[in-house]
Amino acid sequence: MPRVSRREFLKFMAAGGIVAAAGFVGLSSLTSKSYRREASAQEAAPEWVDGADTIGHAVHVALLPNGKVFYLGGSGWHKAQFQAGTFRAGIWDPVMDTHEELDHPAGEDLFCCGQVPLENGNILLAGGTLMYKSLSPNNLYWGLNATYEFDYQSKQFIKRESMKHGRWYPTMVTLEDGRILTVEGFDEFGFHNLLTEVYNPEPESPTWTISYDPNSGRTYRAGCKGSECTNVPGAPGPQYGGANMGVAPGGIGLYPRMHLMPNGIVAMVGQGATRRTWEPSTGRWRGAGSATSRNYGTSVLLPLQNTPEEKGAILVCGGSATANDPATTSAEIVRPSSSGLSLISTSIGSMQYPRRHGNPVILPNGKIMIFGGNELGTKLETAAYVPELFDPETLDWDTTTPIEAHKYPRGYHSGALLLRDGRVWTMGTSINERSYDVRTEIYRPPYYFATRPEITDAPTVAEYGGTVTIQTPDAGNIKKVSLVKVSSTTHHYNTDQRLIWLLVQDNLTTESSITVKAPINSRLAPAGYYMIHVLDQNGIPSEGRMIQITAAPISPIFYDIPQSSGANVDIMTLRAGGDTRAGVEVLSGSALLDKQLKTWTVYLRKTTSTASGLVTATIRKKFNDEDVTPFTEQIEASTLTTSFQPYVFTLPSPHTIQANDRILIEYSGTNAIRIDVWNIDKLDGGKTRRVKFGSALTYSASNTKDASGTMSSE
Repeated sequence: MPRVSRREFLKFMAAGGIVAAAGFVGLSSLTSKSYRREASAQEAAPEWVDGADTIGHAVHVALLPNGKVFYLGGSGWHKAQFQAGTFRAGIWDPVMDTHEELDHPAGEDLFCCGQVPLENGNILLAGGTLMYKSLSPNNLYWGLNATYEFDYQSKQFIKRESMKHGRWYPTMVTLEDGRILTVEGFDEFGFHNLLTEVYNPEPESPTWTISYDPNSGRTYRAGCKGSECTNVPGAPGPQYGGANMGVAPGGIGLYPRMHLMPNGIVAMVGQGATRRTWEPSTGRWRGAGSATSRNYGTSVLLPLQNTPEEKGAILVCGGSATANDPATTSAEIVRPSSSGLSLISTSIGSMQYPRRHGNPVILPNGKIMIFGGNELGTKLETAAYVPELFDPETLDWDTTTPIEAHKYPRGYHSGALLLRDGRVWTMGTSINERSYDVRTEIYRPPYYFATRPEITDAPTVAEYGGTVTIQTPDAGNIKKVSLVKVSSTTHHYNTDQRLIWLLVQDNLTTESSITVKAPINSRLAPAGYYMIHVLDQNGIPSEGRMIQITAAPISPIFYDIPQSSGANVDIMTLRAGGDTRAGVEVLSGSALLDKQLKTWTVYLRKTTSTASGLVTATIRKKFNDEDVTPFTEQIEASTLTTSFQPYVFTLPSPHTIQANDRILIEYSGTNAIRIDVWNIDKLDGGKTRRVKFGSALTYSASNTKDASGTMSSE
C-alpha cells in the first residue's frame, strides 16, 4: 500500500481532517484513516482493538512474571508536571484491561532512566531526570543518580545504593552472571557520564561497582567534556580513570543500542555510527567498526538456537543520520567477527516505510514486528501506521502475512510489548514538553484467532543443560518450542528481548507431554522469567506459560586436579633462556568453557636456593597472544621452597573462560621454577591440555595431560 505523502497530508489538513480527540494530555490528536490497510476476505484477519487509557505517560514499560505490565513515565516529558512534582507510574492488567496507579518515589523523577528485569522478576530502575534543559542554569538536561528496584509482588519502589553520578538516557544490559551493565547518560551537570558501572543484585547487599578498561588511560570528571567544565555550583566533580584503568570511550551516545551476545560479549550497534564491543570479564572496550548513523533507529537480537555453535545476529533498522534528517528505510544484519570481539554488517532488503522511533517486538513464532515510528523529527504527520514483519529465517521482510494499520500515531516515547497470550500492547507518544498520548491499542496477530495448541500446566526448569517437560494434549503435533524472555522497553528498543528455540527430545515425547532441552548456558538465556510456547506443524504458537530460569547452585571449584603421584609424576620447568611460560590451554569443547574463573591454585617449587625473579600469572589468547587479564599476585622466586607447595593467584574480577584461552604461569628469572603436572589425562583429553613454550611464543610441548591445582569462581 502506498504511504501517505506530505502533500496529501497537507490536503487532508486543509480539508479539516484533523479532529480533537480524547487521549492526549495537553494537545489534540490526529488520525489518518488513509493509512489503514483493509484485509481481504481471503486473508487471516489480524485485528487492532482499543485498550484503556494509561495513568500518565507510559515511557518505560516491562512485563511482569504475573502477566501484568508495569509502566512508568515520571514527569513524562511534561515540564509543568516536573515543576509540580507530579510523577506517575502504573500497572496494567491485560485480562481485565484495568489500570492501577502506583506510588512513584516522591521527589525523584525517574523519567528517562534505564531499566531492566532482574532474575527475581523485579524491575531495576537507575537514573532519571534531575533537571529539565530549559530550567537548568547551563541549558542542559541533568541526570539523576538514584537507583530503585520495583518489587512486583509488594508493588513498592525499594531504594537501593545510588550510582556514582547522574544518568539521563542510560542503557542497561543483563550480563550472563545476572549483573547489570550500565553505561552513558547525562550526569548531574548535563555532560556525558563516561563511567562503566555494574550493578550486582545480590539480595543481601546489592551494590554498584565501577568497571575500568585495563587497556585504556581515559579519564572522566562529572560536569566536564575533556578539560572544558561547566561553570555551575558543585562542578566539576571528582576525576576517575587513568593509566590502565580507563573509563568508557567518548562518543557512545545516549541510550546506545546494546545486546548480550552468545559469546558473553556485549555488542553496541547504535544510535551513532561507531560500533563497539565490551568484554565483561576484563572491562575492555573495543572499536568494532563503523556504520551509518541511526539516530533513533532500533535493533533487536534475532532468535537463537540452543547450541554451543550459536553466534547470534542483530537486526538493525531505521533511524536517521541526524535528528533533523528524514528517516531511512534501510536495514542490516550485524554479526560477531570470527574472534567474537568485532562486528560485521551485511545490508538486507529495506523496510517499506522510513521510521525513526520504531518499536520492535519478537513474536512467539520467531518473527519480528516493527510498530510505529515516523519519518521526520517528532512530527506525527509523518507517522507510519502500518507495522512491518521481518522473517529471521529468510532474512527478509514478510510481505505475505496480512497486517492491519493502527489508528493512533506512535512516535517519540511510544512503545510496544509482547503479552503472555501473544497479543502486543502499544502505547504512548510525545509531541513536546507539554503533551503526551495516553491512548493504547492492542494488536491481535493472525495466530491469535487460529486453533492454538495448549500448555496445560506450568513447566519447571532444571539447571542449565537439563530438560524441561511440558504438559500438552497436542504433544504429537508439536514441532517447535520457543522461549521468550519477559522484557522491558523504552526509547524504541529493548536490550533484554530475546527468543531461544528449544529442541524437542522426540524419544521423550508422550501422548500428553513433550520434553525439550533447557538453555545450555546463561549467555543464551540469562537467568530470569521467560514465556514458553509450543508451536504446531503450522507454526501456530500456544499462549505462553511463565517459567523461571535460575542459576543452579554449584560448587565454586570447577577444576580440581590433585598433586601428581606414583608413576604419574611430571613437571614443567620455566627459566630464562628456555621455556618461560606454561599452564593450561582451553580448546573447543573443553569442560572449562563458560566457567567463571576468579582464583587459580597451582603447585610450584624452585630448583635451587639461588632462584631469583618474579613469578606471575595471566590469561592470554592463543590466536594473537593478547594479554587478556593478569592475576593480582606476583611471587618472588627466592621465596619458593624446594618442595611443591600450593600458591593462589587471584583475578581482579571474574573471567569467563573462552575457547583459546591460555591460563599461564610466566617466569624468566635465574635458575628455574617447576610446576607440578600429570603425565596422564585427568580431565577431558585434548580439549583441555597442559602447554609450555619459550620466549619465541612457539610450543615446546603440548599434550592431553593436565596441570595439578584448582580453578574456582570464588
